[in-house]
Amino acid sequence: MRQIFLEKGELAIKEVCEPSLDDYSILVSVSYSYLSMGSGLKDLLESHQDLFFKNIPNKVKKIIDLVANKGLSHASSLIKNKIKGRTFAIGHSCSGTVLAVGKKVKNFKVGDLVACAGPGFAAHADVVCVPEHLVIHVNKEEFLKDSCLTGLGAMAMQSVRRASLQLGETVAVLGLDVVGQLIMKLAALSGCKVIGIDISKERLELAQKSGFQYVYSFEKDNLEQSINAITGFKGVDCVIASPDCTDNNFYEKAFSILRKNGKFVVTGNKAMSLPDCVAYNKEIDILFSLSYGPGRNDPLYEYQGHDYPFQYVRWTENRNMQLFVNLIESQKIDLEDLIVESYPVEEVPDKLSTLQSKNKLGVVVNFNKKKINELVNQEILIIPSVKDSVNVSICGIGTFAKGFLYPFLKKQSTEIDLIVDEDVNRVMRGKKLFKKSKVVCTGNVHSMINSKSNLIFISPSVEISADEVITLLKQKKAVFIAHPLTFNAQELDALEEFLDANPHSKLCIGRYRSFSPLIKKIKNEIKDRFSPLMVTYRLNINLNKKEEFTHPQWSAGRVITQGAHIFDLFYTLTNAKPVSISIDNLRPSSNEVFPTDNFMAQIAFSDGSLCSLLVTSLGHEEIASERMEIYYDSKTIIMEDFTLLKGYGLSPAFSERLKAPETGYNELLEQFFASLKNLAPQPIDYERLISVARLTLSADSFIGLNSGNEKEIIY
Repeated sequence: MRQIFLEKGELAIKEVCEPSLDDYSILVSVSYSYLSMGSGLKDLLESHQDLFFKNIPNKVKKIIDLVANKGLSHASSLIKNKIKGRTFAIGHSCSGTVLAVGKKVKNFKVGDLVACAGPGFAAHADVVCVPEHLVIHVNKEEFLKDSCLTGLGAMAMQSVRRASLQLGETVAVLGLDVVGQLIMKLAALSGCKVIGIDISKERLELAQKSGFQYVYSFEKDNLEQSINAITGFKGVDCVIASPDCTDNNFYEKAFSILRKNGKFVVTGNKAMSLPDCVAYNKEIDILFSLSYGPGRNDPLYEYQGHDYPFQYVRWTENRNMQLFVNLIESQKIDLEDLIVESYPVEEVPDKLSTLQSKNKLGVVVNFNKKKINELVNQEILIIPSVKDSVNVSICGIGTFAKGFLYPFLKKQSTEIDLIVDEDVNRVMRGKKLFKKSKVVCTGNVHSMINSKSNLIFISPSVEISADEVITLLKQKKAVFIAHPLTFNAQELDALEEFLDANPHSKLCIGRYRSFSPLIKKIKNEIKDRFSPLMVTYRLNINLNKKEEFTHPQWSAGRVITQGAHIFDLFYTLTNAKPVSISIDNLRPSSNEVFPTDNFMAQIAFSDGSLCSLLVTSLGHEEIASERMEIYYDSKTIIMEDFTLLKGYGLSPAFSERLKAPETGYNELLEQFFASLKNLAPQPIDYERLISVARLTLSADSFIGLNSGNEKEIIY
């Protein structure tokens, strides 16, 4: 299918695969989308051209830290990917016809006419996949073209709601881009006297053609004198600044025309410098309008269909969108002056400079529905790879795929059949990185099923259920899941039952710390010990640092994201089974400190060893992120950040310091690949895999219940 992208400072049309459908979303064949030509697009185009070269001092520091912590080759790989892969999907408002609905979608069916909103969802593409709460019904096809402005209309409507306008009030709209023009129309519908202010002659003329009497040039007209004449020297009740209004001089003028105790509403997220003294002396209320309305950026609302109670949140983003379409259908709002320009999708990039030079507000992008239907019915063809090599499919294109998997696969005898990701931006970057891959497209775990690959990599950001893992294993595919298992007890039971019945299945979990060269050295040293182990492990979390690997379902904090790795390490060092676990977490008096980021876990093992894990977000960022101390036989071993190893009571040759951390990921991957060719056993045997997963599940449940020192017998 066709989709418009921003690449190297220009608009480009690219052929990409259709997006995959999840349970809570709707697949829509797009008829029209709206491309705004305001300064927002202009700034985006200009900033994109030199984005990589901005803020150089800060980026140099990041590169130095990256080289120090991850090594030169890893840093070099990431930097090259950043430079090569700057491609972005754009668009957030469109309309069309429903092609398919997810299993948990309640209010839509195939064939419904709809309008959609949302950056990253309602893109300029033949087919889009949009969460249900960002989709609303359109009753007749004749209103479909106007409805492609629904996303922008909902933004304007939320701004008007935040202003709490009343009949007879005077409101000034600062910046007459598309959203500004829509704010004027909605404010007029609310019974207000509306004043439009802009620097563009074309925009002011457009507002006049729409029937607005009071429009003024910020640069040429005496604004304060005109406002005083209209309001009898009282000032306007409210000023609403549109997303296109970014000049701080505008704000100073806006505050000067506001009456005492007036309201100033900011539409959109932007940096600004407001005249504090004027606001203070006039006691002006400064309000911000969040995009389409309540629910925006709430994952439970947008992605999982949880609605807000009607009695308490009257106007959510979905209800704002639906009202805007209702106003179109009842012909209470006229959008004819805003959708004059309309072009087929293939002509839009060439028309861009002409449209911007004419100061056009925007353009309707028209999609050829015949071509869309052909593309929808087209199946992805996956060509079988050479049997002598490992045929790989990768689900999820993120840090793991680019920073770890790509460099590793380059050294292996592999052929990459299929790479999928739900985010089209990452798909486009993945195409540039994995050039030899036969298919790179949007998709999810379901795209892996029935593929010709015999090895499936599941990246850390991708959800996968036990049923999906079992389905892949039944097809005799090897599966590598880069994150710890997040299954519940019933799912673990089902997986264990399958693995018991199929012991030759190939499944590996990315618990890599146990495979670090330093850990292997420690294990070799303690293998002939006489006493049990006393092990303490500390994780010092820097909350300001972005997680290297994240997972959408890791709501219980660090127990699953990182605790599982350390529990597996304890299992490896003791070479024994866990017997019991006790956990206590911090009970803070404020919400700034999370109990799930601050806890202690103590595990007893069958050989008498006692291991404890301390996780905290309260430490200083400059101390070691990870520190392990091992006590046994009157000896002590200390390991920090997989770079420093020091032994007390041991040979001096035991201690060492590495230039870069060696956490064990490459070693785990190498062992797994060797096991696929029957050259080595599974790197993590299934008894250990399930045992650590159950241990992690028990710890996670204790943290969730805040249950203190309760104990659970594991065996």
